[in-house]
Amino acid sequence: LGEFDSYLKKKNIKHVFIYPRCPKINAYIERQNRTLQDEFVDTNEDLILTSVDEFNKKLIDYLLWYNCQRPHKSLNNLSPIDFIIKHCLKNYPKECKMYVTYTNS
Repeated sequence: LGEFDSYLKKKNIKHVFIYPRCPKINAYIERQNRTLQDEFVDTNEDLILTSVDEFNKKLIDYLLWYNCQRPHKSLNNLSPIDFIIKHCLKNYPKECKMYVTYTNS
């Protein structure tokens, strides 16, 4: 067993698979995978073969940009983090807003 499978077995977690390329079954994840493929992987394919570390560093930068800066039409042109801060955290008690990532005073 691989490390991931061993961890699941140790924690008694059942790993459930869905049919590949079935966007109706798991639409949000399938769309995220397509966006990641189109916007990042396709333009950085050469790094996978030459420098996995560099690929992973660029992937982290992309994901931070995607979630913290990139406007999303489905979120009224807010980034996901801005949407969460604006709409999800506004009614939480003050102590819930004490995370390092929460930057609104």
